[in-house]
Amino acid sequence: MPNYRKNIAESVLKKTQILKSDINLFIDKSASKSIKKGDYLIKDGQICNSLYYMHSGSFRSFFYSNNNIYVNDFGVEKQFFTSFQSFISNKPSHINMQAMQDCEISIWTKSLMEKLYREKNQWQEFGRKLAEEFFSESEMRAFSLMSESAKIKFLHFKKHNSKILKIAPQYDIASYIGITPESLSRLKKSIIVEENTDKDYGICQRSNSSIKEKSSSWLIS
Repeated sequence: MPNYRKNIAESVLKKTQILKSDINLFIDKSASKSIKKGDYLIKDGQICNSLYYMHSGSFRSFFYSNNNIYVNDFGVEKQFFTSFQSFISNKPSHINMQAMQDCEISIWTKSLMEKLYREKNQWQEFGRKLAEEFFSESEMRAFSLMSESAKIKFLHFKKHNSKILKIAPQYDIASYIGITPESLSRLKKSIIVEENTDKDYGICQRSNSSIKEKSSSWLIS
C-alpha cells in the first residue's frame, strides 16, 4: 500500500487542519479490506456502522423501486464514503453499494469515529465537512434531475466523471441522469454530430481566414 497513507492524509487535510501524528493514529486504527467486482460494500436493509475510504477501484450506489434499479451515485478512488442516512440515524440503509471493479478500501467503525469526535474539535470538523458535502451534493443532484435537460446532465457527467464513463454500463449512466438507455444512446450520437459539425466549421473558418490573409498580401504587393 505505497501511497495509501499519503492519500488518506491528503483527503483528511482537505477537510480539517490536524496534526500529522493524529492523522497517523487515525490511519493506524483503520481496517483494510479487498472487495471483488460485483460484491457489495453496503446492502439495503443493513445498518451501516462504518466509514470507508476508497484506495482503488470504483462502485455504484443504487436502490430498488417497483422492481427497477435506480443509480443515485458512483464512487472512485481517493474518496471517503458511507450510507450517511444509515450511519447518522443508526437505521437500515435504503441503498446498495456495489463494486464495479476490484476495490481496496480502509474502514473505520462508527464507535471509533464518535470517540475521535469527542476527543478533538478537528475530528468534529472533519465529520461535519463530510456530512455537509454529502447533503450539498444530494441537493444539487435533486435540482439537476428536476430542472436540467438530459443533454446538460450528460455533459456535466462526462466532464466530471471521465473514469466512470469508461467503466459503467450505459444503463447505469442512463439511470443516473434519469433517462432510458435508448435515449442516452441517441443523445450521445447527437452530441457527436454536433461536435463534428463544430470542428468542420472551425476548420472552414480557419481556411477562410488564411485565404483572406493571402489575398491581403497580394494586394499589398
